[in-house]
Amino acid sequence: MERLKRAAAIHDISGFGKCSLTVALPIISAMGIEVSVIPTAVLSTHTGGFTGFTYRDLTGDMRPIAEHWNSLGIKFDAIYSGFLGSVEQIDIVTDFIDDFKEKDTVVLVDPAMADGGKMYTVFDMDFAKQMTRLCAKADIIVPNFTEAAFMLGEEYRPAPYSKEYVESTLRRLSCLGPSKVVLTGVAFDGRQVGSASYDRSTDEISYALSDTVDGYFHGTGDVFASALLGAYMNGLSLAKMVLAQVCGMPIDCEFSLYDEVTPIENNTLTVQPVPLDMESVFANRSEIQSLSLAEKIYHNKQKVAFSGMLPTVALTGNYMISNPNLFNGFEKEFKGVFNVGVLVRIQLLHWGENVYKYRAAKSESLIARLEIEDAKEKIELQVNQATFKVDEARKRLGMTAKNLEKADENLRNAQVGFGEGVLTTDNVLEAQTAWLKAQSEHIDAEIDTKLCEVYLSKALGNMKY
Repeated sequence: MERLKRAAAIHDISGFGKCSLTVALPIISAMGIEVSVIPTAVLSTHTGGFTGFTYRDLTGDMRPIAEHWNSLGIKFDAIYSGFLGSVEQIDIVTDFIDDFKEKDTVVLVDPAMADGGKMYTVFDMDFAKQMTRLCAKADIIVPNFTEAAFMLGEEYRPAPYSKEYVESTLRRLSCLGPSKVVLTGVAFDGRQVGSASYDRSTDEISYALSDTVDGYFHGTGDVFASALLGAYMNGLSLAKMVLAQVCGMPIDCEFSLYDEVTPIENNTLTVQPVPLDMESVFANRSEIQSLSLAEKIYHNKQKVAFSGMLPTVALTGNYMISNPNLFNGFEKEFKGVFNVGVLVRIQLLHWGENVYKYRAAKSESLIARLEIEDAKEKIELQVNQATFKVDEARKRLGMTAKNLEKADENLRNAQVGFGEGVLTTDNVLEAQTAWLKAQSEHIDAEIDTKLCEVYLSKALGNMKY
């Protein structure tokens, strides 16, 4: 089974407040990506708006964790760094990137250190300079305007911004090293706020703005960066299939969006064709069969209508015998006469009506053919979606099966430990609870897999009613 995509998240843990690893871990995990964490610090609350918070520095644990992972040969598809508590931690993350980054590993750095024109209380300007050094290692950076100003060594400017200033800031940030820059807090007026992105390889800039919501919400940067990373790692293949179908293009065509932000250079997301004989799928689908029959009917109707516009030609012949002679009544004997003729009939009075009938039948035949092509595109898209869902469901099933094995082993060890007197009843109950949860998740995954397989079978036209 293909392993899940894996991301290393290097961030702090705030006991209270929806930020840092508290939001990064569930968001990225919910997007089907395995997250391995290196906590940089443990705080009682986040640093925004609180005083007297506790701060436990975990710098001494970061390098041993990385060394242990390296000894195990663990690979990462992405490296994501957020809140770093000191220059020493920046050095550790820099070394981590050097050790674990491979050709296809994307590095996203969120220089979480300032907001609202001010540094967080635990940082100074020297830290900003060192953060610039880390950003040079990244493929993508996600700063706000305050962080951008400090890294560029300029005075912070509050919103609203001009388009020229935003785009200048994006390009100057890219000159620090990252090929992609996503700048948050972009606002041209008081009505909308959002982000702007820059791709140095194409020199393209795009914007994503939405209506402003009154208030100040800590942790939105962590949520944004986590969702951005997860969306990139999952790719946009199914969305591109839908877009291609709506635009009237073949759904297996390759194309790039004008404002698409691609976090890795020379990496293009393409729609992979379904490895199936789609003609056999079309032959199994009843709607294609019905539409094909309708097309044949309209085609024959077109022929009938066209025949009504053509002249009718008839060849006639007869032989007549009479007594007395038909031409000479004085002859009292039987004589015969042959008659041969050609009859031509042209519909002059109803010509216009026949032309209308022909054109109508021709239009109906064309519409039926277009309906077939549209139905085939929708069916192919449906098959691709169903195939993708089956693949994802099977991945989840494999993951829950492994979790169940671990829970089973943990329960067995707890029971043995309880029998030996080294573990308490609470330990056994916790192990039993974990086993029941793993068992329930595995059953849900089995059901979901079966449902997805049934849906795929329906999409392939294999289900008969």
